[in-house]
Amino acid sequence: MEVNQNEDRKLETQSYSSFDELYSSITKEGSLGLLALGAKGLLLWRKKRAEIKAADKKEIKDEQ
Repeated sequence: MEVNQNEDRKLETQSYSSFDELYSSITKEGSLGLLALGAKGLLLWRKKRAEIKAADKKEIKDEQ
């Protein structure tokens, strides 16, 4: 079975020009990439997750 060398090129890598750009791309679920950043990535994910939860609570409160 022959492996196509172009298959690896199909994988996209994301690069960020600023901290704000990286932070804004973090989802509630996080990513393996954040884990690769170590403690800093974990702290970023926790901060973003808390921010999203607070926004969700505010939205629910506003709907009532």
